[in-house]
Amino acid sequence: YLKVNYISKIRKLTIIVPTFNSGVILHNCINSILEKTNYNVNYDILIVNNESFENETLKYLDIVSKNKCVNVIDFPQPFNYSLINNFAASRVDSDLLLFLNDDVEVTSEEWLTELATNASRASIGAVGAKLIYPKGNIQHAGIVLGINGVAGHIFKGYEKNHNGQMNRINLTHNVSAVTGACLCIDHNKFDEVGGFDDENLKVAFNDVDLCMKL
Repeated sequence: YLKVNYISKIRKLTIIVPTFNSGVILHNCINSILEKTNYNVNYDILIVNNESFENETLKYLDIVSKNKCVNVIDFPQPFNYSLINNFAASRVDSDLLLFLNDDVEVTSEEWLTELATNASRASIGAVGAKLIYPKGNIQHAGIVLGINGVAGHIFKGYEKNHNGQMNRINLTHNVSAVTGACLCIDHNKFDEVGGFDDENLKVAFNDVDLCMKL
């Protein structure tokens, strides 16, 4: 009931995927979304091409842009993670935004439903996902402040089905922040806090800062 109630209010969701010369990796990412996503709400994918020049990547961008669910826009400026995503967010009118790195591949059909359901709740800032390295250990299960002097990923390196603290790894739970590698947020909330800090945090900790502002 919770899922149906919240998702019924979502008009559209846009998945924003920045990329640079990542032909095969990007192909695997986009294909996994299109083939494995079980989500009943209207969504599209916006690929932001950050000055790619390799033929393989350019060819794939041309091919995938013909898919009715995929759009490609160019960002002809030096790499600035925060600015790229702010730029993309300003060009869509979707209710929800999902920022996704191009090296992430979908493994669970319900991934987008789970993220969108929680991101639609008024009491929630941003929503992340459990991310797994190719060898099967955890890359991200939430971010806690204070690790390594600033902030860090909890349970990083643990086996993917490890119970952690009271099975926390395998349950929906609250954390200080989530990684921008897979971050879902209400578009209005993103705008209200000014998006990512593209002046002071161009590469790292922009996701933590965004979550702190939320």
